[in-house]
Amino acid sequence: MDRQRTSTSKMQAVLQTRELVLVNGDTVPDLDILPGLTLMHCNPLLDAATLAMTIGGRLASKSGEVLVRSGHKRLSNKKVIQKSIALAGVPEVDSIEPRVPIRSIVREQVVWTSHWWQQVPKELSQIDRYQQAAKLLDFHLDDDQAKTTAPASLNPLESFQLRIVLALIARPEASVLLVNDIDGVRNVALRRELLQRLQGVAEKMAVVVLSTNALDKELCHHFIDLDNNPLGQAFQAPPQIEAPKEPARPNKQIDVPSFQKPHLDYRRRSDGRAGTQRRRSDGEFQKPKPQIVAPPKRRQAPQFPPRFNGPRT
Repeated sequence: MDRQRTSTSKMQAVLQTRELVLVNGDTVPDLDILPGLTLMHCNPLLDAATLAMTIGGRLASKSGEVLVRSGHKRLSNKKVIQKSIALAGVPEVDSIEPRVPIRSIVREQVVWTSHWWQQVPKELSQIDRYQQAAKLLDFHLDDDQAKTTAPASLNPLESFQLRIVLALIARPEASVLLVNDIDGVRNVALRRELLQRLQGVAEKMAVVVLSTNALDKELCHHFIDLDNNPLGQAFQAPPQIEAPKEPARPNKQIDVPSFQKPHLDYRRRSDGRAGTQRRRSDGEFQKPKPQIVAPPKRRQAPQFPPRFNGPRT
């Protein structure tokens, strides 16, 4: 019997996808993510956020599986995938308030990912997880600045770095960092600087960057092109269907209300009522007439002494 030999790239892959179909119906080719910095070029028609959340274990897929290397095994357990993959750049997962101080945002993230009995220091310089993540990305912010600085005052590069730092804080045991929407950094120089800083993170864990721009692929160790998908029509634009034309409606004549005074008939009927009054059988409400009730007669007390008309016989 001939034994099927697995390629070296598949043996070294830290993240794999097999026959993955997203929840929106898009088909993803089989991926083998190697250690280092990988640029995944996505088609603009592909929902990259859905792909990132599906690979990161935050969103279920229609079919297929995602495999993460854990030791000498590859597991598809959802909890293992969520612990092993740090996800950044997805607004549904890592959106931050623009007016809240950075110190409060970082401390809140640390509190959510810590045990209930652990106390979180107030100063960022005393939080080990923040210091390790900030050192990987070369993100410098002292305690005084973190106390008064809000994300709205940061430039696009620093704001994106903060989101990656929060993702690394949330997953301290992650072996893969998945970064989406790097195109949100519009400045080309800042985007290239961000990729250079992600190279430092790639020395510790595998980094996957999803982008619709393939111009910066020379800065990455590996390149995956999902724009030319050989597995079918997953990324093709759907045909445009013309909406059926509605039939022309006939022009209807609209009755213009007249503001003339109604003609009132004040002639008396035989029953003594005015001619304008209608019976209750016409279906209109008539205000009931007030009934005049005679007051009750007061009982007069007998006079004392009683009157006698004469002697009794």
